[in-house]
Amino acid sequence: MPNQDQNITQISKIQICVLCHKEVTGDHPVCPYDGGPLITRKPDRMLGRTIQDKYEILEICSRGGMGVIYKARHLLLERPVAIKCITEVLSYDTSVWKRFEQEARSASLLNHPNIITVHDFGVTEEGDLYLVMEYLEGASLNDFIEMNGQLNERTCTKLFMQVCDALQHAHNAGILHRDLKPSNIFISSSSRGSHVKVLDFGLAKVMRASTKEKITRTGECLGTPDYMSPEQSRGLSMDQRSDIYATGICMFESLTGKLPFAADDLMQILSRQISDKPPSFKEVAPERSIHKDMELIVMRCLEKDPQKRFQSMADLQHALENSLHKHQNDPPKRVNPKQESGIKPTGTTFPSNKPQQNIGMRRADPTRVDLAAKLNTDRGPDMP
Repeated sequence: MPNQDQNITQISKIQICVLCHKEVTGDHPVCPYDGGPLITRKPDRMLGRTIQDKYEILEICSRGGMGVIYKARHLLLERPVAIKCITEVLSYDTSVWKRFEQEARSASLLNHPNIITVHDFGVTEEGDLYLVMEYLEGASLNDFIEMNGQLNERTCTKLFMQVCDALQHAHNAGILHRDLKPSNIFISSSSRGSHVKVLDFGLAKVMRASTKEKITRTGECLGTPDYMSPEQSRGLSMDQRSDIYATGICMFESLTGKLPFAADDLMQILSRQISDKPPSFKEVAPERSIHKDMELIVMRCLEKDPQKRFQSMADLQHALENSLHKHQNDPPKRVNPKQESGIKPTGTTFPSNKPQQNIGMRRADPTRVDLAAKLNTDRGPDMP
């Protein structure tokens, strides 16, 4: 992947894989990651432009299947912002317009320290959809897992207590996230420790919606298959317990470095989400020593029957808090040699939007920020 500060207009040939949406530099006949076909990407026309005489586009932060996230500067306030622009071809899709507007409106209803702040949204003179958000420094949880494999138990607990607080706030406002995954959980560091921001309410649903026209209908299957609840996988109606299920998947992956329902294709993943019992931590990560009550918390989130899960994010947060206090005086244990390496952060990035469907492999991206050193500093006494 090109260096983050590189001027994309000076690159002679950059191609995009139509399957994984990763950038490929050089003369490759097919994608070196998954063998998918490649298409040549033209120089980015947004770099150096000014949107609505307010936002100057400075550089690319990340690319995804839906569009690009840029670092920009608010000209009047002279502060950095992040701007998401939808891919040009998708701007003409009315459903994309509606979901983009839904993301902006959903996020604007939420004012919480653990939810990303949306400042503005609109359409450029050329018809490009854009969303202006606060600019974050750090890395997504997905990037951290790719670089380091796992979180230790104490760090995982503290981070997901913040996720629970954010989503409980959203649920209190009548909003479901519906696409929670590690790439939508952003971690930054501060003097008070690691701070979480929940991102991307593009698939959010207002539970008490009164509009006649709905963006999604019963029977539609939207989301990221690896993190979808059984009811979401079947296209059934959902409530806050679907977000709790997705949180359980994220915690499982954070603690073990593996997804509980690995499969070779989308339909197999959905089938396993609906029918299969999740494996134990010992089955997927025998080298780990994780407290039994922590495993019970995760497994309760992953119950197929929503009635058997935690019934609210507040309930889950309370269980995590009790587990944290119960084991806070445990002696430190090594978790992963990579996490003890003292790697220093190397830059600033915004979370990637790359798809999560290839569940069997994770590829480390050397241009990503590594928060291992900071997380280890923040965690205090370690837990197995």
